[in-house]
Amino acid sequence: MAFYFNGDRSPSDLYVYDFATRQPHKLTTSLNPEINSADLVDSQVIRYKSFDGMAIPSILYKPHQASVTTKVPALVWVHGGPVGRRERATAE
Repeated sequence: MAFYFNGDRSPSDLYVYDFATRQPHKLTTSLNPEINSADLVDSQVIRYKSFDGMAIPSILYKPHQASVTTKVPALVWVHGGPVGRRERATAE
C-alpha cells in the first residue's frame, strides 16, 4: 500500500507499507534539508465571532518567540481552504 503522510512541521512524503513485515518505508523527503523542522510550529484551531455572531474557524501558527510580552509581525491570509484544514477546523 502506498500513502502520503504530512503534518504541520512536514510536507507530504510518500511511503509504502509492507504488510508482510508490518513496516512503513519512506520513499521521499520533501522538507528542504536547510529547514530545521524544530523551527516550525504546530497549528492551533481558534474561533472568533463574526459581526453576525457566527463562529469562524481559523488556523493559527504562532512563532515560538511570540508571547504577551514579545510582539512579532503577523500575516493574515484570508482564503477558503485547503479543504483538509477547513474540515479539521470545522470538526473540532
